[in-house]
Amino acid sequence: MARLSQDVVSRKEFIRGFTHWFKSEILNSSDESGDKYQDYLLLPGIETLNAFLDKCNQCYDCVEVCPNESIRVWHKNHSRLDGYPVIVPKIEPCHFCDNFPCIDVCSTGAVQKKNSHLPLGVVSINEQHCHAYQDHFCLTCVNSCPESGKAISTDHIGRPFIIKDKCTGCGVCINVCPAEKPAIRILHTGE
Repeated sequence: MARLSQDVVSRKEFIRGFTHWFKSEILNSSDESGDKYQDYLLLPGIETLNAFLDKCNQCYDCVEVCPNESIRVWHKNHSRLDGYPVIVPKIEPCHFCDNFPCIDVCSTGAVQKKNSHLPLGVVSINEQHCHAYQDHFCLTCVNSCPESGKAISTDHIGRPFIIKDKCTGCGVCINVCPAEKPAIRILHTGE
């Protein structure tokens, strides 16, 4: 009888704990999803999203020639970019190849070398998830940034911050971030 009583209490605690966890996960994800953030970056050489969507014929030649496998076909229903090539930095960031093979192979002009200096996206640090803002030592993003000291730096107590007008939006910081929940996010580009 005593064993049965413990099982009933244990189940109640489990359900209560699970419900509390589920609610907190929904609340945490709801303020980071929606229109504010996205999971992809645009390709090098894109002038505007609308121009890219108008010109890209979804041939995927850029996907095939990317030497780092950074460019992938985006598969997300209800997205204007569903079926278009993008960069998903959490999987592989853009390495800004010297010769831009993705631009060279594009026959439609959806990506052009004259636009290769434009940032691929705008990144932002989520201080609630960043280890450095939670009083833990972490400089992974700063040390990994190809433009360290120019695009990302630290404040007087060692917390990282993005220098938006110098950031190329390559996504290396997103790729290397050790935080469990995304601490560096891509701000929405107006999809």
